[in-house]
Amino acid sequence: MQTQQRTIYLTPENLLRYLAEKDDNLDTLITCKGTEVSLATYDQDIYEAIGSMRPEDELKTHRLLKLLEVVDILPFRRASGKNKRILTNERIDELRTKGELQ
Repeated sequence: MQTQQRTIYLTPENLLRYLAEKDDNLDTLITCKGTEVSLATYDQDIYEAIGSMRPEDELKTHRLLKLLEVVDILPFRRASGKNKRILTNERIDELRTKGELQ
């Protein structure tokens, strides 16, 4: 009997919190991902999360590699029919506030 996988969409705020090591639940979800869930995000969201990191956040490449290993990365342009947005300082501040990184 085959079971249906549940897909969890990771927002830029989720990705930022994971990459900055600020959320134990996300850390467990991504690093210990089982077969019962599928994780997905857009390439635009990864761009925004990485672009919103500051030097004090200390991006660790092993965390980024794990993210790329287990998360399905969907093309934003193909899904939305729109061009990717440029990351502005206002958007960075918004993501850091929503992600609870000041």
